Amino acid sequence: MKKKEKNTKTKKTLQTDDLTLQTLEKDKQVFLIQCLEAGYNLITNVFNEDSPETSTPERLDDLIDKWNKGDLKRFNLPEQTFISLLGALLGHYANREFNGQWIVLTDPYGTDYICQTDINHFEFQFFPFSTVKNAVREPVPGKLSGMIRTIREKLNEK
Repeated sequence: MKKKEKNTKTKKTLQTDDLTLQTLEKDKQVFLIQCLEAGYNLITNVFNEDSPETSTPERLDDLIDKWNKGDLKRFNLPEQTFISLLGALLGHYANREFNGQWIVLTDPYGTDYICQTDINHFEFQFFPFSTVKNAVREPVPGKLSGMIRTIREKLNEK
């Protein structure tokens, strides 16, 4: 009889030479990379999926649903950490999908990581951390995937 193998999850490793991070200072790059790695690991542990490509907006919506139902308590994540992990994943997805890049925006309201793209001379900015925060605190099923779908439609109009 074959011994059952233990289900081990491999840690995802990203590099700071990721094109969407090049415009950021090193400490900001490190923060985003740590959030992305931890986010990928959360998805791996919750859904038994071992690929960064599974961090789609639909999958992030699923995580928010599980969070709001209390199904993720075993991970002992503070709400702000959960928001940061999903915000980084959503922003990374948006940057890949829309050929954007991370920038840090500081205004009278504070500082935020945003995704910025320029398609056909139309500059577009997206606030993934704020979007996730809103989705967690004011849950609507499919909120993140719906937002990405709307962005895609608007950018295709340009």
